[in-house]
Amino acid sequence: MIKKILSSEIVKGSLILFLMINFYNFLNYLFHFSMARFLTIAEYGILATLMSIIYLISISSESVQTIVTKYASRIQNGENSGKIRFLFRKFSGKGMKIALVVFGLYVFISPIISSLLGINIFLIILTGTTVFGYFLVPIGRGILQGTKKFYTLGSNYILEALIKLVLAIALVFIGMSVFGSIFAIVISLFAAFVLSIFGFRYIYKHDKERLEIQGLYSYGFSVFVLVSSILIILSMDMLIAKIIFTEDVAGKYAVASIIGKMIFFGTFPISKAMFPLTSEKENSEKEAKKLLVKSLAMLLFIAVCTLFIFAFFPKLFVLILFSKKYLEISSFIIFTGTGFTFLSISNLLLIYSLSQNRKIVWSKAGVYIVFIILVEFLFLIFSADSLATYSLSLMFANIIIFISTLFFIKSWRK
Repeated sequence: MIKKILSSEIVKGSLILFLMINFYNFLNYLFHFSMARFLTIAEYGILATLMSIIYLISISSESVQTIVTKYASRIQNGENSGKIRFLFRKFSGKGMKIALVVFGLYVFISPIISSLLGINIFLIILTGTTVFGYFLVPIGRGILQGTKKFYTLGSNYILEALIKLVLAIALVFIGMSVFGSIFAIVISLFAAFVLSIFGFRYIYKHDKERLEIQGLYSYGFSVFVLVSSILIILSMDMLIAKIIFTEDVAGKYAVASIIGKMIFFGTFPISKAMFPLTSEKENSEKEAKKLLVKSLAMLLFIAVCTLFIFAFFPKLFVLILFSKKYLEISSFIIFTGTGFTFLSISNLLLIYSLSQNRKIVWSKAGVYIVFIILVEFLFLIFSADSLATYSLSLMFANIIIFISTLFFIKSWRK
């Protein structure tokens, strides 16, 4: 029975990515644990806010990786290495041009961001340089994911996190504070891009072979808009907290948010493994749905186990991972955890639907996106009386977003 389960392509792929990307997540959380201990509460609040900006910048990353994965999964055999080389060259060139434009616009509005959040403008601009990494790294990773080189893909994530962790600790230790943390992130991204190329270096043994990419812009726009909506929701809680709370309170909430997001990031590898597999089976809805059910079952199992720990051992959990100065938030990590569980399910369902080339009714998509962003914003902005209320509002908002996602997906058609 166990052997049969492990022979399943979705289980095998998900298991590899689950183990490796969750080790990557573990290293990322070591980064946060270390920064929370080495920085003051106020400084960590600033870092967590900048990380939320980075999540927004990384909208491009998840969108690009999803698009590249989709096309690479169709041309993954060895005979098509020339086409993969063409795909890499085409996306890299376009990615760099778009990144330059986006960075220019970001620098232009950085004084406004700095003033609104009360953060040093040079820190804001340094954070913006991650845009180059987030347009280039996902191209290499998308090719690795699409060609189902899950082990190489997982290794790339781990090396990125390891470089970031070691470099950040070293730079903070010598007194660079939040600047050191952000600089480490920038360096680790560029290292990840260079390393990803080694995973498909075989393509350079073949001449480029032109690839007709039909529907790239319409499909790419669909991916960008829908992935953006999830990542905006993922980032919004920390950005609003930085605006409405004092620096120390925002720093404490940052820990509650990071703990809750463990479920989102911990289950994210499942959707990454599922996507290229269900993309291959887009013409066989029955097979694709079987993969979706298995993916959803794995996500729920992980989420429920984690929520059990949050519910019955919250103080021990916070004390071990962060320190006693954050014990105040232990009583409501169950709320943030539940909220991000529902967001994880919404994300999985959207990724599955994108893999099936379903046509989006854009009038309904516009209403959906505006609605979920407004729900999150309004629930949070009017919950400034306490962190417990704020966390509870986050949970209810994400439950409503999940229900909205179910209705929205039903409006898609083949």
